[in-house]
Amino acid sequence: MNLIQQPLRTPTGESLRFSRSVQIALVLICACLMTAGCALTSWQLPRTDEESNGGTAASLLCTTPAPTNASEVANLFTTADPRVFAGGDGILAARLGSGRTLVITADNFTDPSGGQLPPTIGPGTAMRHNAAFLTQDGCLRAASTGELLPTVYADPAGAPRYFWPSALITHDDTTFTLFADVMTTSASSALNSFDFHRVGVARYTIRVIGSTVIAEREADLPGDPAGISWSAGGGRDSAGRAVIYGSRADATAWEIFAARTDDPLSDPSTWEYSTVHGWQIGGTPAPVAHNCSDAVGPLPGDPYRFATKLGGAIGTDVALLRVDPATGRVVMSAVVAQVPSTTEMWSYNPQFFPVSDRQSALLINHNSMSAETHDRAAFSPAAIMDVMHDDPIWR
Repeated sequence: MNLIQQPLRTPTGESLRFSRSVQIALVLICACLMTAGCALTSWQLPRTDEESNGGTAASLLCTTPAPTNASEVANLFTTADPRVFAGGDGILAARLGSGRTLVITADNFTDPSGGQLPPTIGPGTAMRHNAAFLTQDGCLRAASTGELLPTVYADPAGAPRYFWPSALITHDDTTFTLFADVMTTSASSALNSFDFHRVGVARYTIRVIGSTVIAEREADLPGDPAGISWSAGGGRDSAGRAVIYGSRADATAWEIFAARTDDPLSDPSTWEYSTVHGWQIGGTPAPVAHNCSDAVGPLPGDPYRFATKLGGAIGTDVALLRVDPATGRVVMSAVVAQVPSTTEMWSYNPQFFPVSDRQSALLINHNSMSAETHDRAAFSPAAIMDVMHDDPIWR
């Protein structure tokens, strides 16, 4: 189409005419936008939840204040527009320079009817294996139009492989590295089985540009010869080093390991590992904690302090631990809460959600072996407690 020769018209049908220079400028702008649009191959923030569903600009305003405690953080999810979030787990969160918070989930259920369906995860609800969101004050806004990390059908046996977002490491106010477990299942359909197996760790660069979020696949982490999955959690310390946690299954639970690096995150051979002799490049990692779940939730701003669940998948104790930055060994551990957990309904993956520079909300995820009849509220993150970063319990 020759854009210059096509007159623009007002709603009443009158032609709008521009000078030749303005016409050329418009064409160049259109060409630039078309080129930029073609280059974005990942995922973007829809205009808004309401606007994407026929709302108006006035309805985009969030009238809920930003959360100030763990209960209000949990309300972000339980009161969200069900077309955006009707349930989900595996919550990761990081504060952006703009004051908003980036939220990434593993599973994300939505209700396309906008709340007309029964309040369960069942027929009519849609599921994405992972998704991204941005907070707007006290509202949760969708930031991915599809799955953040697409399902890859590459398993030699024909079973699908899924990405489970598991560690989010800040580079600056808008750029992050995301580690994701590559999971497969022995069942023909992973939706009907929780028999997942880790087969690798994928690495992504996440960029937030205004209301656009871009995910770029990087080289996967090489396999660890000791069988440690370096995707249990991560963060950035005050010296600018990335701190990475790994997990390895033992008889009944998981061991937790620690490493750190000035970068690159892609080359574990350059990392410092916590060993029995302290931090060592290329040393033999030694567990910093035993009898844990397979994930840790680092405290925002200080990844040497983290939360985890004790007793493996079905354990009920939530604990806070602190690694000495000088020695790499755990010097403090305290059980701070108990959560219900059984073989039919378990609580897992405690994670911190930043509230301010001095305070974070500790959340817990839920899941059920009977997901199709699961209450949506129970499948949303629940508040455990508020944690002050200078609380004496960390000493």
